Amino acid sequence: MLDLSKIEAGKMEIEKTPSNVHELFVEIGDIFAINNSKKDVEFILDIDSNIPQSVLLDTTRLRQVLFNLIGNAFKFTEHGHVRLKARTDNQDMIRSKLDLLIDVEDTGIGIPEDQLKQIFNAFEQTSGQSQAQFGGTGLGLSISQRLVEMMGGEINVDSQAGRGSVFTVQLHNVHISSLLPDSSNESESFDSRHILFHPGTLLVVDDAPDNIGLLRENFRNTSLTVLEAGNGQEAIEIARIKNPDLILMDLRMPVMDGYQATDQIKLFSQIPVIALTASVMKDEFERAKNSNFDGYLRKPVLRSVLFKELTRFLPYDVQDAEKTDQYEISFSEKDLLILPDVLERLESLTSQWEKATEKNNFAEIKKFLSDMNTIAEQYPIELIRNYTDSLVEKTDAFDIAGIQVLLEQFPTIKNELGLYLKKHQED
Repeated sequence: MLDLSKIEAGKMEIEKTPSNVHELFVEIGDIFAINNSKKDVEFILDIDSNIPQSVLLDTTRLRQVLFNLIGNAFKFTEHGHVRLKARTDNQDMIRSKLDLLIDVEDTGIGIPEDQLKQIFNAFEQTSGQSQAQFGGTGLGLSISQRLVEMMGGEINVDSQAGRGSVFTVQLHNVHISSLLPDSSNESESFDSRHILFHPGTLLVVDDAPDNIGLLRENFRNTSLTVLEAGNGQEAIEIARIKNPDLILMDLRMPVMDGYQATDQIKLFSQIPVIALTASVMKDEFERAKNSNFDGYLRKPVLRSVLFKELTRFLPYDVQDAEKTDQYEISFSEKDLLILPDVLERLESLTSQWEKATEKNNFAEIKKFLSDMNTIAEQYPIELIRNYTDSLVEKTDAFDIAGIQVLLEQFPTIKNELGLYLKKHQED
């Protein structure tokens, strides 16, 4: 009632701050997993890993909307599942804005077609709804709709009586933030860049090729070789033949699921098996913990969280932080001939670099990257190429922390190149 009064009186304000929606979705999942663990309803998180790690949103209001929608989904669902699915749309060319789409899907009692429009009206509920069984005031959806509209979006529903409902929140023109959101997550303090795994073999088991591809990308430029399997039966066969050092096992797959496959593998091998799942149901967590799994990771898996878990089972070295943040300088005679021109070009980028660093604007960062890429293509110096490729990788992944680290290295690289050229000329 208070929220509705504030909205109608124009007292409710939207405050956008850098937000990590991945953490928000997991947080909501944890809460509902605990509160609804006694119901025969699975809660599934289906989050597109391409959603940037930091976007400008009013997290408090978005959380309120999702609490209303997911709460309703569980209230009207006795069997089956509730799914929270998030994805992006209409991302602009410079990757500074996008549309954020969030579906809350359930397999509950559904809503008759002739009542779909009125459910967003204040104090109105579905006709024939049992007040004793379901309770409620009829305000949740009305408030949610108004909050979504204040955030520059809309909310729609698609439902069939007896078959469930899908509520879709679409937020338009959400800005990608160049600033990291505040976070107290312990995994943020774990720097995966310092971890150097010894040579070894991983088996990634998942029926979705895209999921395997995303996991594989985390091990690019490491000493770990990645094998793939599309279901539990394939995983057993590969484990027998290849004997990998560790297995990342999805739980829900056709042919044979992760639970069955892991039980079979443990009969002939003690290979560590880490469970991977999009579900946040407490019951599933307890089942995985009490099964033959050696670890448990929830999708989408952040690189820092993944590497931290792997260090429990795989041998590794910790690279010195100073060495990690610096590039070794090694030049051929041909490089030395073009180095003066390269330094001049880099110096001309100083103002562009200052804009990218000071304004924290993604468009400015992309402009700086484009100019760096032009230099790398014109002057084939390995140091410049490696630096630019690293910046491309971090930018494509919206790794804000990685981008900031690389931007901070630019003056150092420029100065080191100048000192190296001066020393060579003196010699």
